Amino acid sequence: MKAKLSLDKATIKEFFLQHSEKIVLGVFVVCFLLVVYSAWGRESFDRTSDQLLQDAQRAQQHIEDTAADAADLDDNLLKASELVESGPVQVKDYQWALAWDRPMFTTGGKRGESKIFPVEALRATAGVGAFRMTSADGGQAGKRWVVVTGLVPIEKQELAMIEAFETAEHYDPETDTTNYVGYYVERAEVADSTGDGNLKWSKRFNSRNARKAAKKLFGQSERDRIVDAKFIIEAVGFPLTPLLSGEWDASVAHEPEIPAKHEEEKDPRIERRKPEPDEKQADDSDDPFGERETTKPTGPTAQPDENAEPQYALFRFFDYDVEPGKRYRYRVRMAMKNPNEKVDARYLVDSDSAKARFLWTAWSAPSEMVFVPLDSRSLAVSVKPPARKTAEPVGKMLVVKFDMKRGREVHQEFPVYRGDMLNFVNRGASPERSGRRSRSDDDDDLLRAPREEEEDLGSVNYQTDSLVLDLRGGLQRRSKLDAPGEFLLLEPGGVLVVRNELADLADCRKLTERPEPTSKDRFKGLPSGDGNLGGLMNLGKKPAPKRSRRGGSR
Repeated sequence: MKAKLSLDKATIKEFFLQHSEKIVLGVFVVCFLLVVYSAWGRESFDRTSDQLLQDAQRAQQHIEDTAADAADLDDNLLKASELVESGPVQVKDYQWALAWDRPMFTTGGKRGESKIFPVEALRATAGVGAFRMTSADGGQAGKRWVVVTGLVPIEKQELAMIEAFETAEHYDPETDTTNYVGYYVERAEVADSTGDGNLKWSKRFNSRNARKAAKKLFGQSERDRIVDAKFIIEAVGFPLTPLLSGEWDASVAHEPEIPAKHEEEKDPRIERRKPEPDEKQADDSDDPFGERETTKPTGPTAQPDENAEPQYALFRFFDYDVEPGKRYRYRVRMAMKNPNEKVDARYLVDSDSAKARFLWTAWSAPSEMVFVPLDSRSLAVSVKPPARKTAEPVGKMLVVKFDMKRGREVHQEFPVYRGDMLNFVNRGASPERSGRRSRSDDDDDLLRAPREEEEDLGSVNYQTDSLVLDLRGGLQRRSKLDAPGEFLLLEPGGVLVVRNELADLADCRKLTERPEPTSKDRFKGLPSGDGNLGGLMNLGKKPAPKRSRRGGSR
C-alpha cells in the first residue's frame, strides 16, 4: 500500500518542527566539506622563512652599496642647508588644508575646569525697624539688621563655563552651566572707624542655616517688590522679611547695576504716564545731523532693555545678630555645582576634578565698615542765647529711642548745656497713639478726627553716650532769627557730629506733629446704610431753641 503524500500547511509545519535540527546539521556539514575541499586544491607557497630572510638582507645591502647621483637630485634639496640657515620653517606654508585622516564623527577634547568669579562690590548697610515676629506679643517687635549686597557676575561666569566645556567630551548645556547652591558669609568686628588693619573673621554664616533662622524668627517671607525678578537667584538672594515700620529702600538692591523699583513698578495697578499725542516735541535745531535718532543714550537717563539678560545677579544677606554701637566688615564666598562631578576620569584633564561636589569662589574683597547705630539718637530743636554775657546758652534736643520690645520709636525733649551727657535714665516718653478711638460725651466731637487712646509706656532710658561739647545760634534781632541752633557732639567712638536745627527740622516735625484730620477721618464711625439718620443731621450745630405755646423761647 503506497504512502500518500500530504502537502497541506499543517503537515509541512509539523515536518519542519520535528526535523529542523537535522536540517541545520546537514547544512553545516556541507559547508565544512566545501571549505576543506577548496583549501586542499589551492597553490602552496614554496619559499621557506630562511629564504625570505636572505632576500631581505640582499635588498638592504643593495641599497647601502648604491651611490647617490647628485645630478638627479632636486635643486631644492641641494639648497636645504641654506634654507635652514635663513630661519625657521613656516609650517603653515607646507601643511595640507584638509586632514587626510579625518574622523567620521567629531569628538571633543578632555574636560578641564572653568574659571570661578567671586562676588563684586560688596556693600553693608545697617538699620532698625519693626517686624511681624512669630514669638512677639501682638506679633510686632523691633529688630536690628545689617544687609549685605553685592554683584554676582553671572554673564562673565556663564561665558567662562561655555569656553571651558563647549568643545569638551560629553558637553551638556543643561548641566555644564552656572548653578549656584549657597554661600558662606564671614564677619569681622572692627575697633575703630577706619576699619583697616588685620581683620579677624570671628563669625561665619551658612546660607541654609541663616534662612532657617529667619523663617523661625519671622515666619514666611514676603514678595520682593523692590528688585526685579530677573536679578534674583534664590540660592544667593536672601528673601525680604515683613517690615512693618515702613518699606524697604534701595539698600536691599545694588544701584546702579541692580536698581530699586519705582513706586509705579512696585504696584502693577499704577499705570505709567505716557506722553499725550499733542505734547510739544523737542526742538531739532541743535541736532542737525539726527544724532538723537541714531545714537542710543548711554548716560543716567538711558532706559535699560527689560528683555535683555542681566549682566549681574543680586547677592543679598541679612545679618540679624548685630549689636548697637559696633562696627563690622563682611566678606562672601559662593558655591556652585561641579559640572565634572562623577564624570569618568578618562574624559578629564585632571581626574581629581570629579571628586569635589561643589566649586567654591575665592573670598570677595571685604566690604566697607558699617556702623550699627545705637537705639537712641538726638535731634537739634533750638538754642536760646544767654541773656547776659556771663550766662550760658541753653539748648533743646529731641532724644529719640527705638523701643525694641514694642517695635516703636519714643521721644522726649530735654534742655541741655555745654558738657552735658545725653543720657537720661527713667524719664517719661511721648505718648504713643494706639489707634483705639475714645468716645466723647459731646456730639460735636463726632465730626472731628477720632481721638486715639494714649498708651502709657512708663519710664524709658534714653542713652546716646554723646557729649555736648558746644552749642551756638538762636541770636535774634528785631524778632528775626539770625542763625539756627547748632550743637557740637562727641559721639561714641570719638566721632564729632554737628546737629543743625534746620537740618533736623523735618525729622522733629515728623515725630512731634500729628497729621491734620481728613474728611474721611471726621466721619469715621458714623452710622450709615439704613437712611435713618435720626438726630445726626444736627450734629455740629447747636439745637434751635424750642418755642413755647405762648410764642416764647424756652
